[in-house]
Amino acid sequence: RNLAAVYDGRDQVPLSIQHLQKALSVQPQDPEGWVNLSSLRRRVKDYPGAVEAAERAVRMKPNNPNAHGNLGLSLLAMGDYDRGFSEYEWRWRCDNFTSPQRDFSQPMWDGSDPTGRRIFVHSEQGYGDTIQFARFIPMLAARGATVYLEAVTYIKPLLATLQGVTRVVTAGTRPPEYDLQIPLLSLPRIFKTNAANIPNDVPYLRSDSERLARWKQQIDSIGPGMKVGLIWAGNVKPDASRTCPLQNFAPLAELNDIRFVGLQKRDNPSGAETPPAGMDFTDMSADLKDFAETAAAMMNLDLIVTIDTSSAHLAGALGRPTWTLLPWAADWRWLSDREDSPWYPTMRLFRQQTKGDWQPVIERIAQELGKARDSRV
Repeated sequence: RNLAAVYDGRDQVPLSIQHLQKALSVQPQDPEGWVNLSSLRRRVKDYPGAVEAAERAVRMKPNNPNAHGNLGLSLLAMGDYDRGFSEYEWRWRCDNFTSPQRDFSQPMWDGSDPTGRRIFVHSEQGYGDTIQFARFIPMLAARGATVYLEAVTYIKPLLATLQGVTRVVTAGTRPPEYDLQIPLLSLPRIFKTNAANIPNDVPYLRSDSERLARWKQQIDSIGPGMKVGLIWAGNVKPDASRTCPLQNFAPLAELNDIRFVGLQKRDNPSGAETPPAGMDFTDMSADLKDFAETAAAMMNLDLIVTIDTSSAHLAGALGRPTWTLLPWAADWRWLSDREDSPWYPTMRLFRQQTKGDWQPVIERIAQELGKARDSRV
C-alpha cells in the first residue's frame, strides 16, 4: 500500500494500481483499499473497474462516503445518470469535495409538488457547475415554484436572464423568506435525469442588447474574417490538466483570414502578452468584468475554442458553436469517449489520446478550423 501511495504521488497511476491490487490480494477485507483502487481506476478511464471496486467497498462499509462518492462519479462518467446522480448525493460527506456542507432550518425539497412554494436553490462548486445546472431552474419554475437562485456577484447578471428565476440572491447575503431549499446539483436527481431526457434546449442564458451592441462594435473593429474566441487555461485546482498553454496553439497561427480573440480571465496565468508568432490575436480580457460581458463577446464571435473551464459551459449554454479541448481522463460530465455532448448540442469535444499531449489535439483543431473557414467563403 505504501508503494502504491508513492507511485500515486508521482502520478505513475498504472504502477500504483498494480501494487494496490497486490495489497488487496493479501488483505481483501480492506474497504479503504478498494476506495483507493476505485479512484485510481477512474484516473485511467477504467470506469467499469472503478464501479466494481467502489461497490466492493460499499458492501464492506455501507456508510463510507468516499466509496459512494467514487461510485457516483464513475457511474456518471459512464452515462448511468439514474444511479449516478443518486450516489452523487454523498458528495457533501466526501473528503475532497470542494464545497462545505451548509445548515438550513428549512427542509430540503424532495421532489413533491412545489406549487406555491418558495424554493431557495443554493450554489455549490464552481462557475461551470452553476452554468451547466442552471438549466433545471426553468423546469422548477414550470412546476409552480417561486425560485430564488443563489450566485456570486461575478455571475449574477448572467443568471438574471434565466427563465423562471424570481430573484438571483448574492452569495453570502440573506435570501428572502423561503419554504424549501436544495443544492443546485441535486436537481438532476430530483428530476430523474437520464441520458435520454437531459434538458438541452439552448440558449437558456442570454445577453442584453446594450452589451451585444457594444461588443459587436469592439469585435468588428479588429477587421474582417472569421473571428474565433480563445480560452486556454483553467483553474489549477482542482485539475491542473485542464490547461493548455497559449504557445501550444501555434499551428492555428498558420491559418489565414482568422482573427483570434483572447477571452482568458486575467486571474489565471495568462500568457496573452506573448501569443504564438504570426497569430492574428487580440486580447480582450481586460473588458471582461463579469460573465455577462463574456457572454456578449461570445455572441459576436463565429466560434469559441476553449479548454474545459467555465467558459466552455457558458458558450454551450448560449448555444454558440463551441470546440472544447479535454484532457485524457476528462471530468465525468463529458462522459468517456464521445465527440459531442448531450448537455450542449452546439459543442464538439476534442480529447487527448495520450495523457498530457496536446499537440495532436491542436493539430486536429487547426485542420477542422481550416475547413470551417473555407466553408464560409
